[in-house]
Amino acid sequence: MSINVYVDRNHCIHYPHEITFFFKQSKMRKYIILLLVFLVFGSCDSDDSIPDHPIPDEYRDFTVIPDNIFEQALIDLGYDDVLDGVVVTSNITNIETLDVSGRGIKRLEGIRDFVNLKVLWCERNKLYKLEEISEISGLKVLICNSNSLDSLNVAGNKNLTTLECDSNVIKWLIINESIQSLSCHFNRIESLDISKSKQLERLTCSENSIRHLDLSNNPELSLLYCQGNRLLTLNLKNLNNSRIASFDSKRNPELACIEVSDLAHAETFWLNYIDSGSSFSENCGY
Repeated sequence: MSINVYVDRNHCIHYPHEITFFFKQSKMRKYIILLLVFLVFGSCDSDDSIPDHPIPDEYRDFTVIPDNIFEQALIDLGYDDVLDGVVVTSNITNIETLDVSGRGIKRLEGIRDFVNLKVLWCERNKLYKLEEISEISGLKVLICNSNSLDSLNVAGNKNLTTLECDSNVIKWLIINESIQSLSCHFNRIESLDISKSKQLERLTCSENSIRHLDLSNNPELSLLYCQGNRLLTLNLKNLNNSRIASFDSKRNPELACIEVSDLAHAETFWLNYIDSGSSFSENCGY
């Protein structure tokens, strides 16, 4: 979030609705926050509101960090110096790897201004949403295990290749096309569409409530753990079954038939990793 206020020729400060205005004490070198709440725009004697006296950049190039614990983490990492609700934006724009795990953070608001971020570790916090993540176009790795997320959408993160979101309460998970490694076990996911993620190599989606899992468009898959779901159908007919070196579909008691493209390979290497009531077939009639 960028702060952008201005002063007109009558020295009237203008704010678009509610805004936080920041200024800097040169001697103390600290940032002081004045919370000015306006229900309407400020009034002036003049009928003009021409921004001919703009606030200098040094007073407005800040990123708002509402979560004090998140800001304290940035202070501990040397990106900020005072717990005041803001961080100088230029201090964070070049960060490529950020680890704020295990701190009790509830909100990562302000993360959108980490525009060069490639790797984000934010596991073991109290996060309930990650809305701004989609605005970080260059993000490649996101590790957000053990939070309180109930939904996650990374479809807009075109460069994301690794996602770990285990042990949340996620019910809706929307994946991008470039994902290569996805781990989302111990959630509440009922439906998982990865049909467009043709580069997917590793999928761990165990301990959810998934009913149907179609991996027929994922020829690069080498690992699949989908045990402990409510699967009725599992389609592995991707014409490259021999590539799957690790597989487990146990504890899916309603899964009678698993469709594969290489029956001999499946019965040779995977037979010990299915339920007694399940079997492999090259045509399950799904």
